[in-house]
Amino acid sequence: MRCASCGAENPDGSPVCGSCHAPLIPPPPPPSAATPSNQLDDLVRDTQRAAKELAVASARLSKRLAEQAKVAAKDPGGTAKKAADRLAKELESVGNDVERILKNL
Repeated sequence: MRCASCGAENPDGSPVCGSCHAPLIPPPPPPSAATPSNQLDDLVRDTQRAAKELAVASARLSKRLAEQAKVAAKDPGGTAKKAADRLAKELESVGNDVERILKNL
């Protein structure tokens, strides 16, 4: 390591220059692959992916709600109960999808 004060060469890890006794400042570590810019790009990409997945899950839920509402309107008797049960399962599935997506953010 070269002394910034006198220019003398010193062994790596020396705290002071062997020639002039000035404190030696080690060079900064090389930048890592995960620079703040790369981290931000990754975060933006992950957020966009999660937003798309949430949009798909939301569209799927909306479609199922519309289908179940049509079934219930046609036969308000026993079929409505079956439709409600199917809808509850679908809602649980979508809820699980949303939880998984949010955990990955």
